[in-house]
Amino acid sequence: MHLVDRRAESTDIRSRSRVVLHLLLGVAALSWSCARTEVPRRTEPPHIILVTLDTTRQDRLGAYGSTRGLSPNLDRIARYGVVVSSPRTQVPLTLPSHTTIMTGMTVAEHGVRDNGTYRVSDEVSTLAEYLANCGYATAAFISSFVLDSRFGLSQGFEVYDDEMTDEIPSVLDATQTWQGHEVDGFERGADVTTDKALKWLFRRSDDERPFFMWVHYYDPHKPYMRHENVPGKAARPYDQEVAYVDMHFGRLLDYLDHTELIRDCLIVVASDHGENLGEHGLEGHGTDIYDFSIKTVLIFHFPGRLRAKRLSMSTGMDVIPSTVSQILGFENGVFRSNGLFDDLKGDFSEVGQPKIYLEAMLPFLRDGKSQISGIVDGEFKLVHYADDERTLLFNVKRDPKELKDLSTQLPERTRRMLEDLEKLVPEFSSDRVKRKDLDDETRSKLEALGYL
Repeated sequence: MHLVDRRAESTDIRSRSRVVLHLLLGVAALSWSCARTEVPRRTEPPHIILVTLDTTRQDRLGAYGSTRGLSPNLDRIARYGVVVSSPRTQVPLTLPSHTTIMTGMTVAEHGVRDNGTYRVSDEVSTLAEYLANCGYATAAFISSFVLDSRFGLSQGFEVYDDEMTDEIPSVLDATQTWQGHEVDGFERGADVTTDKALKWLFRRSDDERPFFMWVHYYDPHKPYMRHENVPGKAARPYDQEVAYVDMHFGRLLDYLDHTELIRDCLIVVASDHGENLGEHGLEGHGTDIYDFSIKTVLIFHFPGRLRAKRLSMSTGMDVIPSTVSQILGFENGVFRSNGLFDDLKGDFSEVGQPKIYLEAMLPFLRDGKSQISGIVDGEFKLVHYADDERTLLFNVKRDPKELKDLSTQLPERTRRMLEDLEKLVPEFSSDRVKRKDLDDETRSKLEALGYL
């Protein structure tokens, strides 16, 4: 475990800068009013804020049953919003998962299967492009080089703030190479990213257009940093990172409430993947498809427009763009997946997706090891290892920790699901796969980031 105190030298300076910013924006400790429903409405389309939480496990949030008290701000969004109980990413890696979130495409459709060596095609339509064409101002505030504009997710954004700071000690020192790219700074903290987002909101206050803003928080990713004075029972650094993100997300909510933007704002909160913290003898993510790294967070909040609800369903993250367009009442001729909103009932559907494809190809792409693929069908999940043809079957509803393999007890279900999986596995295309041998320096950095 890598522990760094990234506030040691800059706490005073950063604290003073945040005080100045808060005075400028008029943000203070304010009562929050998610529960209000009878409020004036814009005649134009509402604002949209997408918040993505990197490497955030479900079981650390009160909205998903945690009693650690790490996420009071995310929990208050969930309390009056729609919480999807069992969303999963297809690939537990930042760029592939965010590509699905922003395009509504599965990994088989967009082809992005690893960080750093793939780029989102210019021919792909993103949520930002779609909303820009609908008259939205668009801005993104990114917290890791993994989502740098060179990898293609800046499409459709007027502002794409991906300038990383060098204030956070990292496995990457100044101007080093990661996955073949020169990197001056690899990540920035939730405090800096929130400052950037708040400044943009303040400066565009005279813009009459609705806005789409994407805020990405990277902090819970390795290397884990220590944070003092965060809420809840956060003894371990990973938990402190989650609480730190929530604390600064709360500053964003305070501003939205103070300016009353919250009254006409659809907020979508999603995590790109989870994190192994010793379960099954694993740490980090990217090399397996157990639910600790595959299950994600998905919350929709729109006061007065969406009633509070918990959806007991399983779904992929590709439903986000189409669901957003459904909630807004826009015609969706762009995104391939079906949204979660049931147009016939005027509410969210409980049906979910019948089959969700999963994969962990990082061991194969970087080391030539086994391809790991799987499929979720209702309460069952099948995992297949290509190198030794090993197949595991779990009932993830009754056995959420995936400790009991049922493949020999349920051979017929195993056979059927394996056949279904074979139909879903996307082929590697020679013009998309960019495998390369890793030098010792790059390998050590990937290991420190939890990717190997």
